Amino acid sequence: MKKTLKTLMLIAIIAMGINLTEAKAETSGEITVPETTVQEATTLPETTTPQETTVIAETTTPQETTTIPETTTTKAEETTTVQPTTKPDVDTTGKNVKKGGYVKKNVSAYNLKLEKVTEVEKGVRYYVYKECNNGYSLIKVGNQELLVETKYITYKCNAKKIVNTSDKKYSYSDMKVDLKKLEKAYGSILKVDIAGKSLDKRNLYYVTLGNAKAKKTVYVETSVHAREYMNTKFMMKVIEDYCRGYDTKKYKGKKYSTIFNNVKLVIMPMVNPDGVTISQYGPKKIRNAKLRENLYKIAGGVDFKIWKANARGIDINRNYAEGFDRGGAKTPGHKQYAGKTPISEMPVKHLYLNRKPRHRYR
Repeated sequence: MKKTLKTLMLIAIIAMGINLTEAKAETSGEITVPETTVQEATTLPETTTPQETTVIAETTTPQETTTIPETTTTKAEETTTVQPTTKPDVDTTGKNVKKGGYVKKNVSAYNLKLEKVTEVEKGVRYYVYKECNNGYSLIKVGNQELLVETKYITYKCNAKKIVNTSDKKYSYSDMKVDLKKLEKAYGSILKVDIAGKSLDKRNLYYVTLGNAKAKKTVYVETSVHAREYMNTKFMMKVIEDYCRGYDTKKYKGKKYSTIFNNVKLVIMPMVNPDGVTISQYGPKKIRNAKLRENLYKIAGGVDFKIWKANARGIDINRNYAEGFDRGGAKTPGHKQYAGKTPISEMPVKHLYLNRKPRHRYR
């Protein structure tokens, strides 16, 4: 009986142990629920308050503060359009003219009535008078006297370099393009004219550098012989260098500007454009059909790369009056034929009839 009672008590204790374990498990489960609830409760403020605060800050303060400086910057950049209000007090007779100057960037220019008339370009040489009394400088643009803000004036050449000396085959077309650019950049000291047309209707360009009214003239011509076309490139580079250093460089202690004020330089950089074209590309680039056909006949099988004459086989270098009868070829060809009469070719006519120089440099 006692054994049975002990057994029952043991079973009861074991049963109570199981119930206690379940109770503890249930109790710990009850504690877990509030922990989860607390986490959710903590999560709610994190997903609401910070986000709302961030949105308000982004949509108001930063955007409004960025817009104000942008407007201010735009106004500051538009200073070149500020119109002068006071007429300039400056001597325009030429006594107070400074050396040639340039503008630092493209800026507005005003006439003496204080009206905006044009925009002057960077990289172009102008004559600049002394600073006026109103913060502007008077510059000469062609025949016009215009006002530009003094702070945009510089006396250092900022024109782009034009003549490409690495060009192994400097053609008539290359020269034509470069002459146009040179005249645009240095039109205040350089003028490009046309003496006439070649046999194949190419322009015979010549350049006048310096004072057009100077009493002395030095006449220079290059590429008289067709195959010597590298001389054209060399002379074009010389013209550009003279222009770039016109106001700053010196020769034997004298500024270029002083020298060119007393002596004008007249240059025909390509006397024989048809011949140069033949030497570089052959007769196929001669546009006139009769000239082209005749070239093949008079060439006598010679390589056109060594061609010296013009498009009808006359050696221009022998067509001058001096030494016309010194001998040479008797018929038209690639060299040494002087022609039937002296001064028959257009470049030579231009030299004698218009310039009449005492000395000729070539």
